[in-house]
Amino acid sequence: MYKLILLAGSVLLGVSLLTLAGCTTLTPEQKAQIQANANRKVTCTKGADCDMKWGRAITWVTQNSQWKIQMQNDYVIQTYTPINQSAASGFLVNKVPIDTENFEITMTSGCDNLLGCIPDATTLRAAFNNFLIGPAPPATVPPPKTQQPLAQ
Repeated sequence: MYKLILLAGSVLLGVSLLTLAGCTTLTPEQKAQIQANANRKVTCTKGADCDMKWGRAITWVTQNSQWKIQMQNDYVIQTYTPINQSAASGFLVNKVPIDTENFEITMTSGCDNLLGCIPDATTLRAAFNNFLIGPAPPATVPPPKTQQPLAQ
């Protein structure tokens, strides 16, 4: 009986969180910017560039994960797996060789909640990419033409 009450409470909490999350409405432009940032590839060149970006990846995971880092080396950062229907994401970051001098740094996330993770994977990936390489430039929209005053 206790497990049933706990499960019902967890479902109610999850629905409440989703409802609250739904209250924050992003504009189409904001959604497009988040998606653009999430889709960017993070690459680095062997040496100082990779050292700096890998260090930033460790910092980002440490600052943004509820779960402790389980494994960390020169090519992998992995947190413990989320448990107990948690909406908080765990992370796996890989530094994958492209060739002998260049690498791609990828991040995946996931949680243990059937209703979804908060924040969602796209938002987390965008934040991760921004932290490592800075935000993508905003979409450029030409400014409206202004009417020049007539010479007198």
